[in-house]
Amino acid sequence: HQQSDHVHAAAGFGYLFSFLHMVGLLVQNATLPRLVLAAVNALALLWYVVQRAYMVMTTKAARVLSMEVVEDGDGMRHVALELQADGFAFTPGQWARLHIPRVGAVGHPFTILPGSAKGAIRFIIKASGGYTRRLASADLQGHKVRVEGPYGSPGVLPATKWASAVAFVVGGVGVTPAIALAPEVKSRGDPPLVYWALRSQRLFQLCADMLAPHVDPALSHCQLANAQGRPSKRPPSPNMWVPPERFAPAPAKQDLADWLRAAGAEARRRAKANHKPASLYVFVCGPPQLGAGARAAAKLLAKEQPRLEVQVHEETFSFVPR
Repeated sequence: HQQSDHVHAAAGFGYLFSFLHMVGLLVQNATLPRLVLAAVNALALLWYVVQRAYMVMTTKAARVLSMEVVEDGDGMRHVALELQADGFAFTPGQWARLHIPRVGAVGHPFTILPGSAKGAIRFIIKASGGYTRRLASADLQGHKVRVEGPYGSPGVLPATKWASAVAFVVGGVGVTPAIALAPEVKSRGDPPLVYWALRSQRLFQLCADMLAPHVDPALSHCQLANAQGRPSKRPPSPNMWVPPERFAPAPAKQDLADWLRAAGAEARRRAKANHKPASLYVFVCGPPQLGAGARAAAKLLAKEQPRLEVQVHEETFSFVPR
């Protein structure tokens, strides 16, 4: 992402020089085709300048209130960053670019979570790339940063008007959109269903309390697996939050297709109770293999239950070709 942003900035300068070259040719010999070409490119350049100005205007100053780095035994690290960002308004499910000069020159996108106090926002970040690893190693307590955004228009919230059930299928730190959106979904009707597959026990400890009160505990499933994808045999740590009546790691792996069938059955039950057509909205955020599994399971469910409308939305950040 950082390399792509640098190339994008360099391309802007290249475009400017190309435009100046067009103007030079137009001054030397003004023909109608050259005039039209210069006018079209002038509009494109103006739009680029307006876009960059908007980005600068929507960037707000913030201060780091707290920073916590948690690490599993296999070296997997996650960062919980809370900022005081007065005046920064957002809709649940939106994301922002976080600009931290000490970490990197280019801002990076992360899902916005509500903070613990008025005007505070929170980010849960996996240290997986160069920028996020540097972020996890930096001491940012009390430092000033900038937040650009918010961006995005989550499809989950409009879906609550017609879907009889909303299901989140998330993997690892992809749980952050579910944390942001679940309270809002619950406030508009029935609580959402969640299937959360993850390998980090510390990430579970970090996020479970934020998610558990807002989901359907009977039909939500948390699969804590090891690096090979098998159910973890590690016993919970002494301070691990696992009340039996709430969202807790499942003792055995549940097939995603089977879980989605149960979600479909719940969607039909809710539809019958509310006298509306049966429909299931599935929000997916996680690694590519999880997205592929969710799409295949949803396709199978729609085939098995033709009277149930199933829609899948996959949330991805794709900036550079893979």
